[in-house]
This record gives sequence, C-alpha cells and structure tokens, in this order.
Amino acid sequence: MAWDDYVYIALILANIPLGFIAKHINGYTNRLLYCGLVGFALALVAFQTRIWHSLFTVVGSYFIIKFCSVRYCHVVSLVFNFGYLAFFRMASYLGFDEVSTGTPNAVQLILSLKLISIAFDLRDAVLREADGKKDDDKPPSFPADAMNVGPLEFFGYSYCFLGLFTGPFFRYKTFHHYLNQPNLSKLPTAKKALQELTYVPFYVFVFIVLQKYFPVEYIATDEYLNHPGGVLYRVLYSYPCVMWFRWRFYIAWQLAVCGFTLAGFGAFPKDCDCRSGLGPSKMSQKYKNNVLTVDSQTGEFGEDDVDFTTVKQLRVWQIETITRIGGALPHWNMSVQFWMYHYVSQKFPIRQFRRFAVFVTGAYWHGLHMGYYLAFLMFFFVMLGQEGFVKVTGPLRRIPSKWIEYFWNVVDWSISWQGYLYNQASFRLLKVDDTLRVWASLYYYGHVLTILFIFLGLIFPSPRSKNKDDKKSE
Repeated sequence: MAWDDYVYIALILANIPLGFIAKHINGYTNRLLYCGLVGFALALVAFQTRIWHSLFTVVGSYFIIKFCSVRYCHVVSLVFNFGYLAFFRMASYLGFDEVSTGTPNAVQLILSLKLISIAFDLRDAVLREADGKKDDDKPPSFPADAMNVGPLEFFGYSYCFLGLFTGPFFRYKTFHHYLNQPNLSKLPTAKKALQELTYVPFYVFVFIVLQKYFPVEYIATDEYLNHPGGVLYRVLYSYPCVMWFRWRFYIAWQLAVCGFTLAGFGAFPKDCDCRSGLGPSKMSQKYKNNVLTVDSQTGEFGEDDVDFTTVKQLRVWQIETITRIGGALPHWNMSVQFWMYHYVSQKFPIRQFRRFAVFVTGAYWHGLHMGYYLAFLMFFFVMLGQEGFVKVTGPLRRIPSKWIEYFWNVVDWSISWQGYLYNQASFRLLKVDDTLRVWASLYYYGHVLTILFIFLGLIFPSPRSKNKDDKKSE
C-alpha cells in the first residue's frame, strides 16, 4: 500500500477513541469546539499545505447562505461547490499540487455534500415558515432555534471529525441535535459499537488475501486480455476482484460508524423511525424539545431506547443477496443515497429524468474521469435491461412453485452481479481505452444483452396492460 493509504487508515481508526472522548464532553460550546477543531487538525494532516482548498469552499459556502437570497442560495451553493470540485480535480493541470486522489479527495467529497445540504435545508425551512406550513408529527428540516447559523457552528459542522474521511453524511440538524444533548455520557454505546465491529476482522482478512492475489491492475494487462482461459477466465477473475474492492468499503464504513456510535452521535429514540442521512421521520414522546430523555425512574437510558440508524451506512446481507442490480443501492452508502434522493431526485424539475439525473450527478461527484460516466450510465441501462428481462420472463415466474421461485432468485442474483462485474472495468480502470479493451475481450456481452432485453421489454406486453386490453375487448 502507498503511504497515503496508511495515513487514511490511521485517520479512520483515530475516530474511535476520539468519538469516545466526545461523548464525555459536556456543554454546547465545548462539544462544538472539540468536534470542529479536532476535525480541522485531522484535515490538516490529510491536506497539509493544500488545506486552503477545503477552507475556500467552507468560507465561500458560509457567505452564500449569509448574503444570497434565501430563494436562490441553494442553487448558488450547488453551482459553487460542484463547480469547485471540477477545479479541485484539475488543480494539478493548472500548476497546483495534486489533491484529487486519496484522503484529500475523500474529505472534499463529503464536504461538498454537507455544504450543499445546509443551503437546501435552510431555504426549505425558511420558505415553509413563511408559508405557515407546519407538521407537528414530523421534525423540521432545520432546527427553529438555529436559523441564524453562526460562523463557529458552520465551521464545526463542516469539519466535524466524525465521518470527515468516509461518511456517513449527516445534515446540520443532526449535528445541532448532537451539540444540545445533556445526557450523552449516559448513552449505552459500548455494546452497539462492538456490534458494528463484529465482522470487521473477517472483512479485513478477505480483503488482504483477495487484493494480494487478484489485483485490479491485472485486468488492463495483455496477459489477462489474451489468457488461454478465454472469456470464462476473464469473467471469473472479476468476481474476487470486485469483492475485495467492495469489502474495503465495508471495513472503512463499519469503523466510521463505530466512532459515531461511541460518540453518541446520531442517537434517537427508536420510535422516531429514523432513516440514514435523514434522521427522525416522526416525533416521539421520548424526544421532547429535541432532547433525548432518560428514564424518569432510573435516570438512565435503556439498552434498546435509542438506535443509530441515522448514521447507518450499509446492510451487508442485503447487498450480497440482491436479486435486482438496483436493489443494492438502498443498502449501499446509505447516507449518500439519501443525499442523492433528497437533494437531486426530489428537486429535479423533470420527473421522467430524475433517475437519470441521479446517475449523472453520482458520476460527476466521483470524479471527472470518463470511466465513471461509462460505469454509471452503463449501470443505468443495465437496470433497464434487467427490468426488460423480468418482464419477458414474467409468465415463467408466475408458475406456483417454491422451486421455481428459488430458481429465478438465483438467476436474478447472477444477472445482478454480472452487471456489477461488467461495470467494474470502467469504474476501476477509469481510462476509456483500457475499458474498451476489456469490454472487447468480453465481446461486449453486457452491452448486447442489455440492448436486447431493453428492446424486448418495450415490445413485450406487460401483464397489467394485457389485462386492460382483455377487459376492453369484453
């Protein structure tokens, strides 16, 4: 591994003891300063003299929400932060130090989501208040007592050490909630944190072994492309290659969530029905005045009184057992999926293109390399192709038999992972010529099957439309 990889691992691991300390710091200002200054110090380790990149976006975004009209500040913040990502990635071509890879890039990615979200949430809250709209059953998108975000709060939210390098993304209202909790030290977090680490040693072992024997760089070599094993070898080699890349994120995110849990960050009553990234979706009697309340008799929290779904990042079992290629998305990088849904899909003006807009935004957020766009757009069309396949095979799926159901689950699982395997060449290699060489060695089977089933799905009548036609003929 490169030196930057060791720094990245150290910064992630540091979140665990730092989170434990944060839980025992009392007082709004003390906790705010601790989260912000510790995070800035860690960012300084990652960026070193290049820290000005993140500072520029933080200061610029603060001035945007302070001096732009509330009706347009969200658009200005979006253009400013996503526009700066383009400059950030091209900095080395413009004579600046390289920052678009490794740990600095990870920080800038998370930072851009947070800075854009605070402008959107503030705008929504102000306009909702001006319109007199209020739903007592749902928590507000922005804390009523925090409309006037001060520079210290903005700095603390931006550089909060929790999730700074890996996510999960969290909204300003979640951060504000955390600062105002008087009973954090009483939260039973040790057991829940250990639960997050249960499978991490296994993930680490698999990751180390597979990365060593199945390096991704190999798929761009002539030896791989001309291997006597042919297409079958090239397809089978992709399985472990994609697996260790995926499990690397399992390790980072589980460690990050462990830090959040030990800090008590993202803890809400279970009956608040929390969602990753969003936080509480409804109010609770145990969450009065935005404060977690302890048991009136014991003065303590029950073991199962709170959960940390707000900062949950993944559901491993659901990812590994998907039967639709798009089925993994709600369980993978969950807080960022929320961001894409809430701030892109729900805000995009043309409903028919919302899903497409999410994929394009996701590709741009990852980077400027054409490989990202090939991967995300291909993923979008593979989803449509699988929908067409399910539609075409619909009559066979409706045969009333458990064995038939198991058979199609296995088929769908295989197709879903073939879609991921086929896409991994562009997502990992990033260069168009290398990607096309790999796809050509596979005879573009992913493209051929995708186009075929999209076409068949368009001409094959769906059961619903067929039933309508039958009723009309009667």
